[in-house]
This record gives sequence, C-alpha cells and structure tokens, in this order.
Amino acid sequence: MIGLEGVAHAEQRSETGTGEEFENWHNVDGRWSFYVNLLVIAIGGALGSVARYLFSSWVLRVSGTLFPIGTFAVNVVGCAVFGAIAGAAEQRVPLSSDLRAFLLIGVLGGFTTFSSYAFESFSLLRDGQFLGAALNIAGQVVAGLVGLWAGYVITN
Repeated sequence: MIGLEGVAHAEQRSETGTGEEFENWHNVDGRWSFYVNLLVIAIGGALGSVARYLFSSWVLRVSGTLFPIGTFAVNVVGCAVFGAIAGAAEQRVPLSSDLRAFLLIGVLGGFTTFSSYAFESFSLLRDGQFLGAALNIAGQVVAGLVGLWAGYVITN
C-alpha cells in the first residue's frame, strides 16, 4: 500500500514504521486528522475519476478505435505522473503527507489504480524482492481476471 509517510530514501527502506498513528487513532487530535485525511483523499478521488472519464472519452473520440485505448492511455499517463511525483518527492521536492495523500491516493487513485499497482511492483523490484514482484505482477493480473470472471458468471 502507498505509505503516507513519504517515499523513503535508499538507506531508510529497511526501517519499519512505529505504527503510532494507527495505535492512537482514537485520540481526539489523531481522529480529527484521520477524518481530514479521508476527506482530502475523497476530494482527490472525485477529481481523478472525473479526469479519467474526460481523458479516456477524449482519447476514444480522437482515435475512433474499438480497442480500449482510452483506458490504456489513462493507465500509462497515470503511471508516468505517479512516477514523476514519487521520484521528485524522493529526491528534491518535499511533499506533506496531506498533499501526498491528495495526489497519489486521491487524484491518481481515482484516475487509475494501475499506477499504485505499478509503483508497488516497481518498489519490490527496486528493493531486490524479485519473487515478490513477480507474484505481485502476475498474481494481480491473474487474480483480477479470475475475480472478474467469477463475478460475471455468478451474476449472469
């Protein structure tokens, strides 16, 4: 899952979080922050979903093809933007956790969940976890297709 604590530098990648935010969710200040964070993500998700619809519709209209090129374009653009934000945040541009949540989870999550899948797979590869990356890449595609097929068969 995309962590809100930021993209870790190479020397920090093996460190685990303390989990204090999760353990103290019931504290008034922590709970307020949690709900504000959810609202920020929801607003970003709404904007990203509308952007996905408009962009993919435009690509389909321009291309005039039956191939789902609109979805394809959304996924590629979403991954490129996600990579640009993550790369900039890791090296040069400090982003607050609220802005990361808004952009990466909200806007890009609404625009395309494929960007999260690609980033998490990339992170596993970058960290040398090749088996985990292969399982994530192949597993999500196969499990997604099986899940879609099962849902279709059950309801059809």
